[in-house]
Order: sequence, then structure tokens, then C-alpha cells
Amino acid sequence: RSVVFTTLNYERAYLIVLDYLLNQDKAIGSPFSVSKRENIFFSSTIKPCIFRTLSQSGIVSDQLEELAKIFRGEKYMLTYDKNVGISVILRYGADGSDILRSLLALGKLERSLKSFGLPRSQYISHTEPGFELMKRSKSNITWNNVLESTKRAQRDARKEFGSFLGEIREHGWNVNKFMFGNIDRRTEWEYKL
Repeated sequence: RSVVFTTLNYERAYLIVLDYLLNQDKAIGSPFSVSKRENIFFSSTIKPCIFRTLSQSGIVSDQLEELAKIFRGEKYMLTYDKNVGISVILRYGADGSDILRSLLALGKLERSLKSFGLPRSQYISHTEPGFELMKRSKSNITWNNVLESTKRAQRDARKEFGSFLGEIREHGWNVNKFMFGNIDRRTEWEYKL
């Protein structure tokens, strides 16, 4: 027997994102199947500390301008810095649906960065912001690679989000309410034409 929750928190949301991305048929785990895999007593697959402010993300102003174009109209932004890893930057006013969409884009960006030979510890920080990741790999990844991967992840997440949400609902998940908690790390940015 296990406790089965139908409301998405970080762990459950990220597990169904991984299901969606890893399964060819886009099958998403039901609340019952995900509850068997959820880490209740141990460290989560994804931690809220991945949500950072722009200053915590390590990106510079030129990169911010390019990313602001990609994420124009969104209430989140994904960034990558070799010393910090991937960061999810939320705007003020971002709600649970925006956070879920950012996790879908995050999963897509992770897969893309993995294709460049980066180990997961290189692009996902499981430490609090400001702490250096333990091991660094030698990778040929360039800012242009990161930018193209980010564009693709954002475009695909935007295009697929409606069907992803429908799939989640169909498998018994509550999409009217989320348990993402209060994320205080919020930022505003502008896109200049």
C-alpha cells in the first residue's frame, strides 16, 4: 500500500515530465505509479533551489538580452552557466501552470545539454545557490550551443504544453491546483525591440 497524491509538487511534476520525455508514446504515469517512485523520505529528484534570481544564475547582460527574446511573453526563463548549471528564473506573477511549463522546458533543455556530453551534475545543481558544483567535466559546449538548445526547448515546451496538460489530466492528475509552495526568488526583465 502507498499514499497516492493527485496534486503535483516538484517531485511528482518532474517525474511526469520525465515520463513524457522518455516514452515514445508520451505515456505519463498515473498518480498511483508515480507515488511508488516519489522520494518521500530521501532527497528529491529536483529541488526548489533550481529557481533562482537573475543575479544567482550567473548569466551576463548580453546573454540576458538574447534569452529575453526567446522567452518573450513567458513568465519564466531558463538560463545556463557552467558554474551554476541550469536555472529557472520566474517572473513576479508566475503561477503553477507557468512553473509546470518551465519544468517541461527544463526537461527538454536537460536532454539537449546531455547530448553535448555534459554529465547531469554539470547542468543540474542540487546544492543551494552560491555553492560550486563538485565535479566539472571538459565539454566543447559553447554559448551558441546553449542558446540553440534553449530556443528549441522553449519552442517545443510552448507548442506541446496544451497536449501535455491534457495528458496529465487524463491520467488522473489535478491540474487546477499545484503544491509548488512559495518561491520567493522572482525577477522582472524586459525585452527591448
